[in-house]
Amino acid sequence: MKNRIMRFSIYSKVLILVLLFAALINIGVYLFFKFSSDFKPPKAVHRYAEKYYQYLSKDIGFPPDTTRARGAAEEMNYQIRFQSANFNWATSDSVITLAELNESEDFREKYPFMESFRIYFNEKVYFIIKSEKGVYIFAPIKYQEYFNTGRSILILLSLTAAIFIPLFILLRLLLHPIKKLRDSVEKIGEGNFDAKTYFRRKDELGDLSNSINTMADKIKDSITAKEQLLIGVSHELRTPLTRINMELELDSPKEKIKEDLKEIEEMITYILENYRISSGEIKLNKLHIDLHEFLKTCISEYGNLNVIIEKCDIMVLSEEAYLKVIFRNLLDNANKYTDGKGIINIWAEEQKDKVTIYFKDNGTGIEEKELKLIFEPFYRVDTSRSRKTGGFGLGLAIVKKIVEAHGGSIEVKSETGKGTTVIFSLPK
Repeated sequence: MKNRIMRFSIYSKVLILVLLFAALINIGVYLFFKFSSDFKPPKAVHRYAEKYYQYLSKDIGFPPDTTRARGAAEEMNYQIRFQSANFNWATSDSVITLAELNESEDFREKYPFMESFRIYFNEKVYFIIKSEKGVYIFAPIKYQEYFNTGRSILILLSLTAAIFIPLFILLRLLLHPIKKLRDSVEKIGEGNFDAKTYFRRKDELGDLSNSINTMADKIKDSITAKEQLLIGVSHELRTPLTRINMELELDSPKEKIKEDLKEIEEMITYILENYRISSGEIKLNKLHIDLHEFLKTCISEYGNLNVIIEKCDIMVLSEEAYLKVIFRNLLDNANKYTDGKGIINIWAEEQKDKVTIYFKDNGTGIEEKELKLIFEPFYRVDTSRSRKTGGFGLGLAIVKKIVEAHGGSIEVKSETGKGTTVIFSLPK
């Protein structure tokens, strides 16, 4: 079972990267402020805070004037507890007690020897002010975080690297094919049409790669076709020119020279017609044409052919001049490869929006390996290019282009020794 690759537009991939980058930025900002902040304030802050609490404790008294103490606590956004042997008061029941602080080893070490000090307990800072009349515990309601500059710079550099390095790698992987596509296009521009790019991607870059490969193949085929055309024209011109040269040397009758000149003129006419149709210059002035009557007119020019017309009382939408080119080329080929003694059957089938026409002869037929080449310009089944079969190998190429200009299709079925059937469709 073939591996399926889910198709994602390159725009979707870029959007995902942008969203991922935005998420990483938000996470980075959070981590930056989380880890660059320090619960422990600088020592200078401690000193000023400690002096302030000493002053405040003297101001509200031992024991405290509870009204003044509560007002100061609300104004400065901190909590107070006062404990003594016979008085225990706090701005809130949630304020820690001396018994709870006694669980801290730091508290037990400082309390017996210091009248004022600070301790950290459960990630909070407490200021202790002692006197003979009791002990004050001061605790901020919302603990202030302090900015650590050195740590912040280190975290900022680490987060920048953690975000931008993966982003750079992902963008490089996403857009790496662009460089290969550029190199491939440059090589194609230099004439190396085998410079292909293959990416197992289901996005616009994968589509662009396939389009460039297709373009290179078409350019290569076009150049090859032009080279083959040049070779074919050269070969076809050389044959009658050689005969004319020999006839002039031998002082042959003018009729033979005129015949060869006429052959050259016909070939040039065919080449120009083929080029005009190939270049898209064909403009059809379509009219409804009675197929049966039209065939009878065409066949009248080939008195030696035995043509049977059946089921052709149908109207087709075409231009008379181009329709005549189609049937004349087909009749010419049938005449050449049946020695003028064969039987040609022509019939038509009417469908919804088109008419399929069958043109069958009982001539020599075409080998299977030749069938895929018969619509190529200058290709002839008779490689000897004798005057008996004549032609320049352009007839079927012109017929195919005229049929396709009508919006139809054409195919050839053949069996050696039994004949050939040409099947093509025209609008109705």
